[in-house]
Amino acid sequence: LPDVNLEEQKMLMAAMTGQAYDGNIPDFSNHVPYVPKPLSPGAMARQMLRDEQDLAFQESLELDRERQRQAEMAQIEDMEREESMRREQKAALDLLEEKKRRLPAEPAADDPAGLSLVIRLPSGTRLKRRFSGGDSVDSLFDYVDVEGGDEIASGAYRLVTTFPRRLLSSNEHKRLGELGFQKQEALFVEST
Repeated sequence: LPDVNLEEQKMLMAAMTGQAYDGNIPDFSNHVPYVPKPLSPGAMARQMLRDEQDLAFQESLELDRERQRQAEMAQIEDMEREESMRREQKAALDLLEEKKRRLPAEPAADDPAGLSLVIRLPSGTRLKRRFSGGDSVDSLFDYVDVEGGDEIASGAYRLVTTFPRRLLSSNEHKRLGELGFQKQEALFVEST
């Protein structure tokens, strides 16, 4: 049995029963403090190995956390980029809808101010429509934007007459009748 004196037994019983200890508390000031024995070389090697493994684990854990943070940041950036693209697409669709609403009504075939225009896209697709001589050049560009579809990047092209070759600009605030068009005209879309 361990070497336990009577006073220690009383303290232990008081602690186990939850009662207050009313005896003399021993004076431990002369007591020699516990000094651990030095580790054996094998134990020291094992302790160093554990310390190295703990350090490697902590570094690996920190790297994993950093990778996780970077993955989360990349995911947030992707979501923001997708949201930005959705907003841009919505704005582009809204603009096309606005251009479609702005298009003037197509004049009747027997309208004396009517112009029959054929517009050839870079792919060879032909767009045909009648315009009035009083319609603006902007309405012609709006029509190409609306009907050109994905083939046309809105605003990234110019319209060219065949003969004589003449470039039309979307900011030429003129009426089609002022450009000297014949009753039938052919135009080409050129990328800028």
